[in-house]
Formats: sequence, C-alpha cells, structure tokens
Amino acid sequence: MKPQTLALLTLPLLVSWAVLLSACGPADAPSPAVGPSLPAPMPVMATNQDSWILVDLPPDATQLQRGAEIYRLVCSACHAHSGEGLTDAWRATWGKQDQNCWQSKCHAANHPPDGFVLPIAPAVVGTAALAPFETAADLRAYIQSTMPWQEPNSMTEEEGWAVTAYVVQLNRLNPGPELNAENGAQLRLHPESLQPLPAPTAESSAATAAFGFMEPARILGAAALVAVAVFLAVRVTRREKTARKR
Repeated sequence: MKPQTLALLTLPLLVSWAVLLSACGPADAPSPAVGPSLPAPMPVMATNQDSWILVDLPPDATQLQRGAEIYRLVCSACHAHSGEGLTDAWRATWGKQDQNCWQSKCHAANHPPDGFVLPIAPAVVGTAALAPFETAADLRAYIQSTMPWQEPNSMTEEEGWAVTAYVVQLNRLNPGPELNAENGAQLRLHPESLQPLPAPTAESSAATAAFGFMEPARILGAAALVAVAVFLAVRVTRREKTARKR
C-alpha cells in the first residue's frame, strides 16, 4: 500500500478516536429514573352522608379499626388483605370457579347489567404504590374520588379517612389516632425524601478531585491525537512531492 494511501486511511481513524475521547465522560452516569406521574388533582366532591357499607363494630371503635373493616369489606377483594393487589397468588385462595375474574359473563365485557369490567387492581403497599402521593391527604383525595372502582365517591368522608388511615398503616407508617384534613396534609408519605444528603467522605472527595483532573487530560489527549494525524498526513504528502521531483 502506498504511504499516501496509508495516511489517508489513518487520518479519519485518528480523528474519530479523538472525537470519541473528548466526548465521553468518565463512566457516563445513567439518566435519573423517572418516577410515576402524579395523578391529576382530585376535585373537592361532596360525599354521601348515608353509608352503604355495613360495618359491625362497637361505637367506641378506633379509626384504624373502622378502616380495617371497611378495607376488608370494600377493598380487599381486589387489593388483597395485605395490599399486594389482584395477583395470581391472591386469587388462588378463592374457590376454583371464582379465580378467573375475567371469564365470560363475569367481569368481562359481557358482564351482567349490574356488573362491571374489572381491571388488574394494583398493589396499595410499597414504594411504587405511594409514589404518586406526597401526603396522606393526597392519598385520601384519590381514594375518595376513584374508589371503589364500580362506584367511585360513594364512601362517606369519615369512611374515606378511615380506610386511608388503614392503607397508611399497611405501608408501615403511623397515621396517628385520628387522621383528618388538617393533620393528613402534614403527614408525608415519603419521609426519607426529607433526609439531608450525607456529607462527602474522604473517598468521595478524592474521587471528585480525580474526576476534575481527568477532564483536562482527556482534552489534551484528544488534541494530541489530532495533531499526530495532521503531522503524518503532511509528512507523507511532502515525501510524495519530493519523490516526484526526483
């Protein structure tokens, strides 16, 4: 292969290496994960004064006791007793004839006139379940306006707060003795987000310093590669011209 041809083939390769070297950071950090979107703000809606939920509890029952019973009667069929959602494992605890909720003439599209289509009910416990809601009041507004699925906004205000308190407890958070509009707006569902960032350690400071040192070195290295490529091309071209004159 002629020297000039070799130089022409080498020049693009060296330039490409230089571009890649200058463009890439030291171990590019992945893009931050995008959390679940917040649900649309729920409108303030008047709730029913007369309840259709038959809760058989003594008059002095606590809010959590009322919430647990309302959850058992209204929510657990779809969201499971422990809140994991309408999973295969939860449906396996039912009778065999009832395990397929979406069979014909059950909760499928051809359901009876007084029935409804049933979606895959999600879990109500865990980080992902609470992620869209900042406070207990946000969670209660969503539950009140959208649940139960077949008859949303049919719980009384008292029932809505009670079942919200129970869901908060299912997520291992303390709802307090009586959850309401005032303290519910103050009860954060993500207390870890309020924790300050840890102070930088000696190791992290050293890593930061090393990272800062690498950037100038990376730029200088790219510039050196480009300079070498240009030098080789010019040198080969001059040799070709000298050989032709001879």
